[in-house]
Amino acid sequence: MHSLIPAFALGATDPEEAELVKARLAVCPHTAEELADFAELSEALLYAAPPLEAPASVEAKLRRALAGADASAPARMSWRHRLAALWQPPAARWSAAAALVLLALLVGTNLYWSSRVTHLQTAQADLLQRLIEQDNAIAEISAGRGVYIELPGADDNATAHATVLFTPDGKQGVFYAEDFPPLPEGMVYQLWLIEDGQRVSGGLFRVNEEGLGMSLIQAPQPILSYDAMGVTPEPEGGSPGPTAPPVVFGAF
Repeated sequence: MHSLIPAFALGATDPEEAELVKARLAVCPHTAEELADFAELSEALLYAAPPLEAPASVEAKLRRALAGADASAPARMSWRHRLAALWQPPAARWSAAAALVLLALLVGTNLYWSSRVTHLQTAQADLLQRLIEQDNAIAEISAGRGVYIELPGADDNATAHATVLFTPDGKQGVFYAEDFPPLPEGMVYQLWLIEDGQRVSGGLFRVNEEGLGMSLIQAPQPILSYDAMGVTPEPEGGSPGPTAPPVVFGAF
């Protein structure tokens, strides 16, 4: 029934379909409101469609039809039915369909961009919160209230080393990497916090061409509650567990 409303407003339903719509209108105010909206749209579409020149045969057909019409028969056809009976160009129906498709596209586009804006706002809020936490941790450490731990290279011949600085309560920390080998595109360094042989990711970071990098440590519990810490190269986005030998490693 819902699909017949646009066609009824355009005068494109057959008698059976028209009766179904009329019966629905008698008991459903919402259907009447919907029909009114489509009636306004159909009125606008009459002027939106490009004018087409009628074939020369139309005039002759009209004259013959008028000459043979019963003058006593009352003409009670609406303007929509007259338009359909005399000459209704296919362009009108195509214009209506195009308008409905355009409306659906606009609604879908608006929903998509609304979702994107919400996602970006959430990501921006998360980033801002991380920056605030990092600034707070650095401020605590700079004031001389921090704890320092050195992580040497895992290989005796390696020059890579790192320094971990964290607040006295161990809830916030900063990881400084030095002389780390630069990684190829698609790879990152992943920090691991180790407790009873179990490894938990402490964050991802990259280093510049000189091997320097810094990252806020994301620990689910105080840093000193762990037994050790290490860093491994991992694919972009990180791994559930280490997939390569550590670059630096140190026990607390």
